[in-house]
Amino acid sequence: MPSFEIERIGDLQEDSGGSEFDLALADDQTLYAVSRTDNSYLKCSRYRLYPSGSISPQASEQLSPQAANICVTSPGTGNAFTCCTKYADSRLLVTEWHPGPSADAEGAEGTHAAITSFAPEITVIPPGAEGPGKNTSSKFPNGQVFVTAHTTSGAQQLKVSAWLSGNVIGVQQLVSATDSKRHTQIAIAAHKVDEQEQVLTFITATRSDGYKLRLANWRLTLTKSQEPTLERISEALTDDTISEVSATVFSRATGDCVATAIVREGKLVLITWKIGADGSLTRWLEATAGAAAGIDVVNLRSTDIAVACRDSSDKLRVIYWRFPVNNSDPQVVVRMGTATAGRLDNQSAVAIAHTKSTVQKPGDSVVACKTSAGKMKLIRFRLSRGE
Repeated sequence: MPSFEIERIGDLQEDSGGSEFDLALADDQTLYAVSRTDNSYLKCSRYRLYPSGSISPQASEQLSPQAANICVTSPGTGNAFTCCTKYADSRLLVTEWHPGPSADAEGAEGTHAAITSFAPEITVIPPGAEGPGKNTSSKFPNGQVFVTAHTTSGAQQLKVSAWLSGNVIGVQQLVSATDSKRHTQIAIAAHKVDEQEQVLTFITATRSDGYKLRLANWRLTLTKSQEPTLERISEALTDDTISEVSATVFSRATGDCVATAIVREGKLVLITWKIGADGSLTRWLEATAGAAAGIDVVNLRSTDIAVACRDSSDKLRVIYWRFPVNNSDPQVVVRMGTATAGRLDNQSAVAIAHTKSTVQKPGDSVVACKTSAGKMKLIRFRLSRGE
């Protein structure tokens, strides 16, 4: 049976703790982290990952608003985008953050924020635009697209918004859409980009009406000289009653899939879904584990998936699974290994990111958590090719 050999190669403990964390890799050496400090302020940090396994802090900044529902994404181009909801007025705050000047924008009131981003730069040309004139310096908005999802205040409807960020334009909202159903937990994952047509798709996985798991596939269209549009192209409803959800997209030889890690009846369940050519979502294979909380899921490469969580003993646990690549393979899920670490705070969230992975070098997992002593800790595990 194939498996990973897993070695703990690096640790970094911060002076302060926090009750929320999120991680994003800009590349294999640059890690971004956001945390909510003990005083509920948003803290953004950048770290360097060295080949030896060490983790070195490079820069950090405590942003002024007290906030919750913090999250971060990086399109893999050296920068990061964060979002959170402010205590003062419950409005969504989005930021392009890097050491030095940052750009902010605000959205509607709400909670339970999530964020994802896309790597290609996009140029947005409005309808009827004639373009920069001769001997002028005017330009159309150009930059990177990121998408947020959050629940609105009061009705707790799902609001999805697309944003554009660039050096000249700062951060600006392009378009948004609202789903009328009630949502109380949200995860979001970028799917694919058609650069020629400037059409981007992404998946939301939520705890919806009746605390049931619900997925939706969304299409963002930024075709030049047309108004931006954002529409839901499919959805999948389930009878799974959940308390937590996280999501990631992965690829098989026969097409793309999305994996949803959920906590159902107090236990970890990983459910996968095939994404059809028409955008449909079809439930596929599942994997289960023991009691879990504070979950986060990440794709390593191809059909290798990792879930980080706090287990029944409040210890850190990272579980690695492999799903079938081809339809001709045995349609079973293989557990590839488990990494564990010491006791965590019994309310600690867990976040995970993973470096570039190949067959020969499966890469490193970096996990953020809060220790039982109340400190934020980054732990780095290296995978080696097993049998």
